[in-house]
Amino acid sequence: NGKTYWNDYYEYSWGQYIARKCGNKVYNFSRGGMNASMFLTSFGKEVGIKDKQKACQCYIIALGVNDVSDLRRNSGLYEEVGSFRSAISKDYQENMKTFLGCYLNIIRDIRDLVPESKIFVVTPPRSDVHEKDRRKYYDNFARELNDLPNLLPSIYVIDLRKYAPYYNKKFRDKYFNESHMNAMGYKFSADMISTYMNYLINKNYKDFKEVAYINREKGDRPGEE
Repeated sequence: NGKTYWNDYYEYSWGQYIARKCGNKVYNFSRGGMNASMFLTSFGKEVGIKDKQKACQCYIIALGVNDVSDLRRNSGLYEEVGSFRSAISKDYQENMKTFLGCYLNIIRDIRDLVPESKIFVVTPPRSDVHEKDRRKYYDNFARELNDLPNLLPSIYVIDLRKYAPYYNKKFRDKYFNESHMNAMGYKFSADMISTYMNYLINKNYKDFKEVAYINREKGDRPGEE
């Protein structure tokens, strides 16, 4: 009818492509249009991010695009972008005022549930649609994410901004429908992200030697009673 609609078909999400590829169980704690503030105030509870029965060994956080849209519009959702180094010293409520403070609160919620969890954070890729008016936001966000492993343990950066292909017209003609990826695009993303994760795991193999014990009850580790 000439109108554009957006739908969440989770079986085509890059997370579920990774699940089928690697044989893992993967939860989608996600929805189209999601931002960090909305996740913390309502949606995270809806999808059970703090539920013990959904506790995971690994989490992948790929937020930021909708947050940047809110910041550019001065929608009032956040007072400012903020910084991780500043947010580290602030309490939960104070961090709710900034984008990066909210982002850090999501990590805190995860670590409260699963202290030993491995967390991969994803930078936004480069795109010819976004570069003119969003570049400064995305570049700053990428710098902040790359600094995060210096502030918190077991954080690993999937830097699509640096290493992913440039999302130009040729790329979008193949992998996008309107402003969102199609099934081929999410399969491509799954392969790219899982390959990058494999690289990071092998590079930091000592961090991952005991992941089989994450979320195990006390006494399940060798030598424990």
